[in-house]
Amino acid sequence: MMEQMKVVRGASQAAYDASSALRSNVQKSCELISKFSEFEEKQRQLNLDLELAKQNLQKAKDETAGMEEKMKQTLAKKDLDLAAAQKEALEKTALADKKLASVGALEEENTKLKTSLNESNREVTRLKKGKVALNEKIEGISRKRNDLEVYLGALAKKLFLVLEEFCQNFEEETGRIETGLDPVLSPVGDEAAM
Repeated sequence: MMEQMKVVRGASQAAYDASSALRSNVQKSCELISKFSEFEEKQRQLNLDLELAKQNLQKAKDETAGMEEKMKQTLAKKDLDLAAAQKEALEKTALADKKLASVGALEEENTKLKTSLNESNREVTRLKKGKVALNEKIEGISRKRNDLEVYLGALAKKLFLVLEEFCQNFEEETGRIETGLDPVLSPVGDEAAM
C-alpha cells in the first residue's frame, strides 16, 4: 500500500502539476487572448487610421492636383502679364529714348536760340545807342535848322529892307522883274528863257 500510495501520490502530484501547468497555460492563454484582442483592436484602429490617412492622402493629392492646375494657370497668366509688362516697358523705354533725343535736340535748338537772342539783344542795344546818337544829332540839326531859320528870317527881313531902300517903288520894280521872268513877255528867246 505504501507503494500504491506512493504511486497515487506520484500520480496525484503529477495530476496536480499538470493541473497547475494547465491552469498556468489557461491563464497564459487568457492573457494571450486578451493581448491578442488588444492587438486586434490596435490593428483595427491602425487599419482605420491607415484608411483615414489614405483618404486624406487622396484628398490632398486631389487638392494638390487642383492647386497645381491653378498654379500652372496662374503662372501662365503671370508669364503673359510679365511678357506684356516687358513689351510695354520696352515701348516706354523706346518712347522715352525718343523723347530724350527730342529733348536733346530741343536743348540744342534752345541753346542756338539763346545765342541768337543774345546776339539780337546786343544788336538791339547797339541800335538803341545808335538811335540815341542819331536822336542827339537830329536834335542838334533841328536846333541848327531852327537857328538857321531864325537867321534866314532875320536876313530876309534885312534884305527886304535893303531892297526896299534901293527900290523906292518896290512894286513897280518887282512887277518889272516878274514880267522879265515871264517867257512870253521876255525879250530873250523862248528856248533861252525856259
